[in-house]
Amino acid sequence: MYFCEFCGAQLGEGQVCSCRSYGGGYESPVYNRPAGDPKGKMMIFISGIILTVFGSIGIITALVGIAGSFVYMEMGYPFYILSGIMSLINAGISLAFGIFGTMNAKRQEKGSVIAGMGMTLLGMQILGVIINLAVNIPLFDVLFDIPGAIIGFVIGVFIGLIFGCALPVLYIIGGNMNRNSR
Repeated sequence: MYFCEFCGAQLGEGQVCSCRSYGGGYESPVYNRPAGDPKGKMMIFISGIILTVFGSIGIITALVGIAGSFVYMEMGYPFYILSGIMSLINAGISLAFGIFGTMNAKRQEKGSVIAGMGMTLLGMQILGVIINLAVNIPLFDVLFDIPGAIIGFVIGVFIGLIFGCALPVLYIIGGNMNRNSR
């Protein structure tokens, strides 16, 4: 089975695609893709593996963070325990979603579910950044005494937000590609 490289339409042997993206009516390049193989399979599979690895590392890190947060709770910073619990939940969901995506990357009917999982991960990442800011606001009076600390903190939050949103966005795109490749 052959598919148009630009629009993904199924073509027969020697058939010409009439998609507009290649000028319409001209012979578009075709590639041989196995029948039923969804377009977003590799994007979901690779993202799922990365989510699984970092989710398992995140669970270990969150447990260590929760244990260490009891020290800060005695100092009057109770939000660190909330941040650790949120990290543990986020890592557990990332691990579960990564395993689900890796196992179901080839299934077109799971495209909508995987895109929804990506939206959930994206929302949790944004919520995690908000909680991170809320937890560290009491430390701003200490950070003002250190030159460049506030700028470094803000840059770190934005870099974390950008890299933290990359995998969920790939999950959403891959899920939509799988859903639309029927």
